[in-house]
Amino acid sequence: MNVSVLVQAVLEYLKDNPPITPQESNFQAELKAASHWYWFEENERMQFVSRHFDDMQLKKIAKLALERWTEKLNEIESEAQKLLSAKQGDSDDSDSSGGIEDEISDLEESIFSLRMYYGKALEGEV
Repeated sequence: MNVSVLVQAVLEYLKDNPPITPQESNFQAELKAASHWYWFEENERMQFVSRHFDDMQLKKIAKLALERWTEKLNEIESEAQKLLSAKQGDSDDSDSSGGIEDEISDLEESIFSLRMYYGKALEGEV
């Protein structure tokens, strides 16, 4: 499995979901422990130092990321289709369509990586 995909999923979750309840705070602490995060000194980024992917917390985050990324991919593809329909015949827009294609490709690759590693294990989780 591409570790950067799982790291990206965990970082997005931690950034977007600050702990509000004690249960959420405990979940995030267990998530960090399960994923073996290594914390550097002040102002340095955390680093993923282990490849233990079968923990319940990591599966939950992978499922949430998969749902979020799939939704985002659908939105981007829909937006790209609208742009394509609106700009039919205008060939000067190749730069912006290339950026959208790159974003779609990156999302598809991340989604594929999570689905290939976790497969049906995500269907019954959470």
